[in-house]
Amino acid sequence: MKDTSPFRQLAVPEYLRTFEDLLSPTAELSWFERVLIESTYELVVLGRYERNQLKAIENTSRVAYRILQDGASRSFEAVVAPFVFNIERVTRSLNRGWESRKDAFEEPSGEKRVLAFLSFYKTLYEGIMPVLFAPIIASMAIAGGKKTAKAYRIDQEGKASLSQL
Repeated sequence: MKDTSPFRQLAVPEYLRTFEDLLSPTAELSWFERVLIESTYELVVLGRYERNQLKAIENTSRVAYRILQDGASRSFEAVVAPFVFNIERVTRSLNRGWESRKDAFEEPSGEKRVLAFLSFYKTLYEGIMPVLFAPIIASMAIAGGKKTAKAYRIDQEGKASLSQL
């Protein structure tokens, strides 16, 4: 704990305070979940987000949770399978995204900086988002019944298509 940033130390208590209404009283966080929360919180704090952007992140998280909860209550395996299948890919993609973001902020202004931010955006949008949103897309397919099942499909690799995002 002595080598941990103050942002990481505050992450889990802040997460629990913010989303306590969504967590069951007996919810336990694994070591991996704690590290993921700490890393994400540190990114948010250091990410130069404004108050309205942070509120949008929280609202999006709440909507995603509700969709996931509804889909998982109907077909748990169909919702969880894409994420479990891709959990290793999520970690690698987050690391690549963090590196490309850091590179973009370190680049002096000009055309190279714009290209670095486009690379960061591409890493996020094409690498992480299809994997992270796959369970939500699967939940939407389940919640909508036969009408939406065809519109919200997960590919063989367990990723959502970019057009669904």
